[in-house]
Amino acid sequence: MIGKFNSLKSLEQGSESIPNVEPDAFAVAPQFDSTEELRVEIDESDETRPVRYTSDVRLILHTKDLASRAGLAVASKFGQSKQSASQIQQIMDKMSDDDLLATVRSRHIQAPSEIIAWSKELSAYAENLESQAQELIDAENVKQEAEKAAAASAGAASSE
Repeated sequence: MIGKFNSLKSLEQGSESIPNVEPDAFAVAPQFDSTEELRVEIDESDETRPVRYTSDVRLILHTKDLASRAGLAVASKFGQSKQSASQIQQIMDKMSDDDLLATVRSRHIQAPSEIIAWSKELSAYAENLESQAQELIDAENVKQEAEKAAAASAGAASSE
């Protein structure tokens, strides 16, 4: 860490302290994105030069201002740098409204025992869906194996 000293020699000997500028093992360099400098606005017209920190949301909502300050390339890049949805969010996006409502806890479920009972019911519902999916997969596998066997027997009969 900057500010630590390698050695402390006495001032009587006439030497000064030598700072250790090597990074510590735990030192982490901050990473800034290209829009970090756009989030800080300094008002040059006021003699006290107040500094205003803005959020990413303000930059998104005021893209014309961002384009005039940083250019169209940065504004378009900032608008498109959306993170991809998580796997759970992608699954929930594909669910029907009834399935989504089935996963939301009612506001009337308040007591810990009610919450535990609701979570057990939800787990049973999930296990039921998993077993239905597994049955569909097994049925498809049996169907494919039957088709392969039929094709193999047809190939053997035609070669004779």
